[in-house]
Amino acid sequence: MRIVWKTGNSSRSRWALLFPPIVLWLAVLSLAGCGRSQPTEEAKRFQLQGEVVAVDVLHHSLVVNHGDIPGFMSAMTMPYDVADPRELEGLGPGDQIRAELVVVRGVAHLEKIAVVAKAKAAAPLASPPRHAP
Repeated sequence: MRIVWKTGNSSRSRWALLFPPIVLWLAVLSLAGCGRSQPTEEAKRFQLQGEVVAVDVLHHSLVVNHGDIPGFMSAMTMPYDVADPRELEGLGPGDQIRAELVVVRGVAHLEKIAVVAKAKAAAPLASPPRHAP
């Protein structure tokens, strides 16, 4: 196909000639941005101390009743994902723990979980007194 410039009103033929290079230029610009990595947000790290309320091995998480985390949140009980599921081994309700709370782009998880004190074993239940007939 050959496009010939005409004198006078030839806006249709000019657009036909300019349209393909413009589309190609826009495609190149949009693809050039695809390979660039977005700047990564640096992880924020906080020290957490609290008591294990529940352990969910299947979902790799803990429910922890923790104290204030200065600069991040006040004391509360909430679930946390655990980065390394092996850190859940040996943990149980009532254990006192210390851990590093890592927050990246608003998503938090626990790392470096250490048991400070194991839960005290529950006292055996006394058998109810027997009544003589």
